Amino acid sequence: MRSIPSIHGLGLLAVLLAAPLARADEPTRAPLPESRAPGGGRSQVLLLPVVIGDAPGPAPHLLEALARGLRENLNWDLRVPGPGSPLEPLPPGGLAEPIAVQVQSALEAAEPLRAANEHVAVAATLSTAFQALVTASEAAPLGDRGTTLLQRVGAVLLAAQAGAEQQAEAAATASALKLLLPGRPLGEAEGFTFVTAALVKAAPVNEGAPLVLQSNPRGCAIHVDGHLVGPSPVELVVRPASRYAAEAHCDPDKQGVKDSFPRAVGIEPDRATETTTIVLDAVFPSVLTNDARGTWLRFADPEQRRSMEEAYVRRVAERFGASSVVLASVGEFQGAPWLNARLYLSSGYKNRHALARLEAARVVALGRYLSTGRESPGVLNAEEAGNMVAASRSLRPLGQVKFQRKPWYADVPGWVLLGTGAAGLSLGLWADAQGDDRRREAERNTRNDPIRRDELNAEASRYKFWGGVGTYGGAVLLGTGIVLLALPEMGDTHSELYGLAPLPEGGAQFTYAGRF
Repeated sequence: MRSIPSIHGLGLLAVLLAAPLARADEPTRAPLPESRAPGGGRSQVLLLPVVIGDAPGPAPHLLEALARGLRENLNWDLRVPGPGSPLEPLPPGGLAEPIAVQVQSALEAAEPLRAANEHVAVAATLSTAFQALVTASEAAPLGDRGTTLLQRVGAVLLAAQAGAEQQAEAAATASALKLLLPGRPLGEAEGFTFVTAALVKAAPVNEGAPLVLQSNPRGCAIHVDGHLVGPSPVELVVRPASRYAAEAHCDPDKQGVKDSFPRAVGIEPDRATETTTIVLDAVFPSVLTNDARGTWLRFADPEQRRSMEEAYVRRVAERFGASSVVLASVGEFQGAPWLNARLYLSSGYKNRHALARLEAARVVALGRYLSTGRESPGVLNAEEAGNMVAASRSLRPLGQVKFQRKPWYADVPGWVLLGTGAAGLSLGLWADAQGDDRRREAERNTRNDPIRRDELNAEASRYKFWGGVGTYGGAVLLGTGIVLLALPEMGDTHSELYGLAPLPEGGAQFTYAGRF
């Protein structure tokens, strides 16, 4: 924007200024997550404060007021963490005690039969225990204890089936072991005989599903059910419908972070033919605080909150077993602090988003709007806030616009006009010279070839016409470009809009600025 002399008035029209908090997000009008009747269990909803940078998070009394409004949805079971009461994460899995006792008893019962080389009896005794472990893996990861028992039972069962010449059963057991213990060595050091280790190595995995485990950041060591399977990314073939406990162990000196949270991973049977990639985020534990001080998310700045919040909501919902997550943060809107609350589904979809001033009654109404959809005075949904932000940006007084002198070499319009003018002037001079050449040649052909003379005169006229257009037009553009480069450019760092500042009654002038 070029600086233009202006007359300063007695006052300026007050307009709305929006902080990054009040970004005009798309309004979300999708229905609330399906809630079950109290008799069938209520939806688990988590209220979590968000801290941005060094700014303070929502005060405890505001979170309590927001929770009162959220609890007006009777189908919600709301959890609100606080000082001294951190959230209890879901266990990453592990073998249930009754199944562990059943498997251990089967191993003890099979030991004397094994010593007597009763292969058929050993296979019959351990088949039920082995199948119980396979079925348990579909409900939750077996964990270190469960996979250790699976490996022991599988080694003894496979040896018994091979000794009893049960080839089909032995092949099925070897394939199941290979899929349920992915990435592990299953050799003589792990309790297998030379024959059974060869059976496992040669076992087909046609019924397996491809799974890629990748760490964030890259290069961390990937562990599955407590055992190292390799550095990220790791490609495994797993059993569809079974669950595995995966986590990334990182080197703080290399990756700058420690370990990710354990995560239950698996592939549904209907997606067994596709390659599934799962990210184990070791950065997330540094964003989530969950200790005796309380539970909250901390982002470095508003931009990180906007870009990463959806992904972290999914991880929060997964870690704490929530079907919906409400995030609350404090930011500036209309020159005053407001509470900004967002309702997310566990999938990361933002269902509702609204703002309210830091007053208990309005914050209760904000919670009521998020939980029931009932609009209340003093609560701004995302659409209304976005419209106000757009209006404030288009009507900002000049006094609130920040200008910055741009260097001459960064004036794009000036250089474009200068270059276009120089090119036009050069082409115009060239065309004019071509016209002169045609006329001289026509004069030489006056007596010898009248027809050729007329053609040359016509060409000369065309060249002279376009030469004049290029010469004069190029000169004008070239001069304009030089003028623009010579004049300092004052850039508005926020907007390219014109500013018009009408004054209150008693004022008599206005301030106008624009790009010319």
